[in-house]
Amino acid sequence: MLFLATALTLTAATALAGAMGATRVLGRTSLAATSTPVPTEVAFALEEGSRDNTVFLMAAGAAMKTIHDLGNQPRWTSNSRVSVVTFKSDARIAVPLTSDLLSTETAIQKLNAREGGGTCIGCAIRIAQIQFNAAGTAGAHRFIVVLTAGNEGEFNTYAGVAADVKKAGVTVLAVGLGLKPNMDTINNLASDVPGVQTAFRLGGDIAASIGALIPSQPSPGPSESASPSPSTSPSPSASPSASTSPSVSTSPSESASPSETPTASPTETTTPSATPTPSPTETTTPSETPTASPTETTRPTASATASASPTATPTASASSPAGSVPSPTETTTSAGVTVVDSNGQPLAATPVLSTGARVGISASGFRAGETVSATVFSTPRSLPATTAGADGSVSYAFTVPANLEPGVHKLVLSGASAHKVVVFTVTAATGSTSPAASDGGMLAKTGVGIGELVLLALGLLLVGAVAVRYGHHLRDRSSA
Repeated sequence: MLFLATALTLTAATALAGAMGATRVLGRTSLAATSTPVPTEVAFALEEGSRDNTVFLMAAGAAMKTIHDLGNQPRWTSNSRVSVVTFKSDARIAVPLTSDLLSTETAIQKLNAREGGGTCIGCAIRIAQIQFNAAGTAGAHRFIVVLTAGNEGEFNTYAGVAADVKKAGVTVLAVGLGLKPNMDTINNLASDVPGVQTAFRLGGDIAASIGALIPSQPSPGPSESASPSPSTSPSPSASPSASTSPSVSTSPSESASPSETPTASPTETTTPSATPTPSPTETTTPSETPTASPTETTRPTASATASASPTATPTASASSPAGSVPSPTETTTSAGVTVVDSNGQPLAATPVLSTGARVGISASGFRAGETVSATVFSTPRSLPATTAGADGSVSYAFTVPANLEPGVHKLVLSGASAHKVVVFTVTAATGSTSPAASDGGMLAKTGVGIGELVLLALGLLLVGAVAVRYGHHLRDRSSA
């Protein structure tokens, strides 16, 4: 009887452990099923422009850059998707939702603006939301990026449509295009998210804002480690259930049931190995060693106090001529700076300009409302200052001074919080080269005039010689 009771006790404990092991396997399976990351879906709405394709080219360039940068965002997952909508007086889906970022950039390069006028921003937002509802993934983090000059005109429907999609959980980001975008429209379009920029001028880092607004994916690790601990706790309760079985003396008929439970025992042998609850306690001991490392970080703080001496160097640089900006050391145009010509056409990062040329410069990163000075180097000359907008961006109209000598120069936009540099090369203006050309022309004409005079003189001498000879001939005939 004692042997039978012991066997039944072991059998009951084995069956209970097997049931617990099955629970853990099921729990792990459910975690694996929910480990698929939540995707992000971004629709880009590109204005095609009402006069020419300049606005569309700006929108296309900004969209391609943002799509490229999204792939580098840490929270952008492989199942996230983008789409492209273009709009004039109506809107159309140019690129459906896809996870292939490279092919989307290629597709944008092949798009052409349609002819005709009108700008219906609301149409673009509405069709982007329709696409989300029809082809989007349920629960996805959704964004609409509107790239427009902000002049909707007679339609004036964007406000209500934008409010509707925001209520549906879609975040709207807006980018003002051109030298003078309607920033009231841009600010009204954009969602109000504390601490994250959602309204931009051309050149702003749109991808960084989207990346900051994508929630971090939950890690399944902690939830999985929590399941073993409650499953191991019922193990003491197995012994009482086993203690009841010895009191049943009619168990010879139940001896067949223990023969079935050994089939579960192989899975049970894996479950004890999976329930090493001491392993979490081991992680606490390593956590003590990191606490020692923060104490070592107090030494760098001492070196930081020693770095007070470098703070003297800024004051030394401030001792340059009063009211002047230190000569920039940058050799390339700063990031986040866009230069366009008088027609709004984007120029190269280091543009080649002639004296008297007018360009528009867009830069971001300043504090809202701060005064931004403008200085041309290498020989410093001050230009009229401007003020940063509410989004910290600056749109500056720059005319290359007529007396700026040919060569490489730098325009520095400097504020209290940041400074941006535009590196450009100056060539002689077409008008300034004309005097030299005219001088050369006059010299050429002078040389040709002398030659003509010489030829004329020789011709006159020849004519004179012929006339004299002919005169002698006539005289000889008359005397004869």
